[in-house]
Amino acid sequence: MKKRHSQIQEFVKSYYQDNGCGPTTREIAEGIGVKSTSTVHRSISQMERLGLIVKGSHSQPRSVRLPDQEQTVFVLYGHWHTPGDDGANVWGVFPKMEDSQKLMYSTGEIMVEEAVDAGVEFNDIKTSETMYAAQDGEGNFVRLYISEHKVEKSSGGKENNAV
Repeated sequence: MKKRHSQIQEFVKSYYQDNGCGPTTREIAEGIGVKSTSTVHRSISQMERLGLIVKGSHSQPRSVRLPDQEQTVFVLYGHWHTPGDDGANVWGVFPKMEDSQKLMYSTGEIMVEEAVDAGVEFNDIKTSETMYAAQDGEGNFVRLYISEHKVEKSSGGKENNAV
């Protein structure tokens, strides 16, 4: 690894621990003693290609971080239209796919059972690792989904914006 890459990594790590967000390009330049931000931009681009850092889009300020400063979470959400109940909701954010799947399947079964008790006859029920869907021919449906998101870790263990 190049000396400058190592300097940038150490600065980003330290800055993130102290501030809970990534530094700007100018702050990196000042932190490693470089006058030109274009030098830092060039190094960051190289490091991103090598997987040494992660960077958001140009419209995301302070998005430079180390790969271990992000985590994957799984979000369970749903949309439904059944007798007397319409909605869209997020039921939870989980660090493990298995936990979101358990809630998705149990919630889907309960919602379908309640709709059947109200007179709905679902003619199509499909499940997969990331979906539980049921529908009838008359506009009643239950759809639950799991989506995967990358989020930044802050120094306090809280999550920041999705990446």
